[in-house]
Amino acid sequence: MTPDPRIALPPSVTTADMPDAVRITTPEQVTITLPLAGVGTRMLAALLDALIILGTIIVVLIGIALLGTVATRGPQGHSAGSVLGAFALLFLFGFVFAYYAGLELLWDGQTVGKRVLRLRVLRDDGAPVDAASVLARTVVRLVDFLPFGYLVGVISMVADGRGRRLGDIVGGTVVVREQDSAPTLREIASLGEPAAWGPPVAGYEAPIHLLTADEIAAAREFLRRAPTFHPRERFALAWRVATTLAVRMGYLAPLTDPEWFITWVVRSVAAREK
Repeated sequence: MTPDPRIALPPSVTTADMPDAVRITTPEQVTITLPLAGVGTRMLAALLDALIILGTIIVVLIGIALLGTVATRGPQGHSAGSVLGAFALLFLFGFVFAYYAGLELLWDGQTVGKRVLRLRVLRDDGAPVDAASVLARTVVRLVDFLPFGYLVGVISMVADGRGRRLGDIVGGTVVVREQDSAPTLREIASLGEPAAWGPPVAGYEAPIHLLTADEIAAAREFLRRAPTFHPRERFALAWRVATTLAVRMGYLAPLTDPEWFITWVVRSVAAREK
């Protein structure tokens, strides 16, 4: 079955032809062009994150100070004050680290600031970020912040051909802008229940008429067997199935979560068969 030429994938381009984008080739040799996040947009996202972190730290430190005032009045006041001081210092560094690393792992490469501005961190190969990448870019963030206000990071982003700060270079990541021309996979997934529970919301169906019966069967079989796979094997197989379906359907949005993409396809098939 030949894909509809109106939604066929565009011809391959080089990053030199598109200086504000990065070309990523998936393991299935499918080329996807993702727009890179600009320095200004990234700094605005960083500012939003910094305000959230600063506000949280101020509230907690005020609470610790009030607790310390009460604790130092007791017979062990000096010791209690030292313990609270150590806890405040530990919280200061621990919270900042946990905010960036924790959210980027839980939200597939997004913090609050990135989510508001529709930015996402991906690995260089276009796959979702893993723990190693997130931890590396979070640790090196301290260097990027030097001497103040992410000056080192901004210089790195301006000098680097793909707008990466030092943390991105060390972690093997890039920051992209999610396109508004198509719903993101997370948005598609949030619009309804899993495949077996009902069809997708009207207007968000996959163009399944471009798929063969074998491709649809492969998608269904993956969802049926997914819970039995080892996590690494599960992701690799999901990526292979999702990229195959995406190129057949001419899907242009980033495959940031291949398993949700497969779920979307199977739910669309179920809706057609009713």
